[in-house]
Amino acid sequence: MRRFAIFFLLFVTALPTALAFQDIPQDDSHFLALQQLQEMNAISGYPDNTFRPEDPVNRAEIVKIILGFYEGKEPEGEDIYPRLQAFKDVHPEDWFFLVVQKAFRLKIIQGETEGAKTFSRLQFYPGRFVNVAEFFQMLFKASGITPQSRTSYADLPPKAWFTPALAYAADLGLIHADAQNKIYPARFLTRGEVADILYLFTVLKHGKDVDFLLAQANRQFNFIEVAMQSGKIAAALTASEFALNFATQASKVKPQYGHAKAFVKLAEGYRLLLQAFQAGAQGNNDSVKTLTDQAIATATAAWEADHDVQPLARHLKDRAREIVGQAL
Repeated sequence: MRRFAIFFLLFVTALPTALAFQDIPQDDSHFLALQQLQEMNAISGYPDNTFRPEDPVNRAEIVKIILGFYEGKEPEGEDIYPRLQAFKDVHPEDWFFLVVQKAFRLKIIQGETEGAKTFSRLQFYPGRFVNVAEFFQMLFKASGITPQSRTSYADLPPKAWFTPALAYAADLGLIHADAQNKIYPARFLTRGEVADILYLFTVLKHGKDVDFLLAQANRQFNFIEVAMQSGKIAAALTASEFALNFATQASKVKPQYGHAKAFVKLAEGYRLLLQAFQAGAQGNNDSVKTLTDQAIATATAAWEADHDVQPLARHLKDRAREIVGQAL
């Protein structure tokens, strides 16, 4: 394994910009999501400069995150229910008071009732961890989307309040069913998972912005190189799939755009390189030869589609030759 990892120390052409979160290094699987959300001023961490991606997120935090995602800042000022308390358990002295008040005014949240359904009896339960069903219901309400889907899942009853939102989220690829075709609507989400979902949702919202899509694909390329240095092959492969999806979408928007076509080929080349690396680590030399030949051909196709990508296309070819040279 070590012999096949050495060449990737030379495989870095551009490092991602470091984040403000000291617990999110550049090879962390949540890095690119947080980088994008941070640039949008859509997310923040804790006073100790950590993000704590494995921690569950509570209902107060998720409201702040969703509002920040759409507005790029927290609500402020006395125009947001300055005196009228929307929920019995959310008080003016609470740090989340304004964000919860605004989310209620925008009908993103509605709370739960105790006894008679009167305004003063509503409860929000701000400290309760948010589950998958609640999160997507809030997210789509904030976006103005009325989710619709004809896809069925084993644990989404047809008439359940959360079924349209979760089936639609699965259709978009924001969540995935398991082998039993289950979504698990009551499962709690971590802060890292929320960041990843919002990042993918951002890309979907920019689905016709070719420049944005290709910029994100390029970030995935850079992340692949950093992840490989750390031996995080699975994370690098996931990044190659994202890069390929983003570049493919850009190519669909502009079918004749050579730069988009080239990025599709580059993404395919990265994926082939990573597969060759895995094959070499497993001692499967025949597969290494096949995969590296394909990577070289794909890099050539990228250069033919757009000469501007020649440096990276050459880079991929050189790395492919290094891998096969070590295997044979």
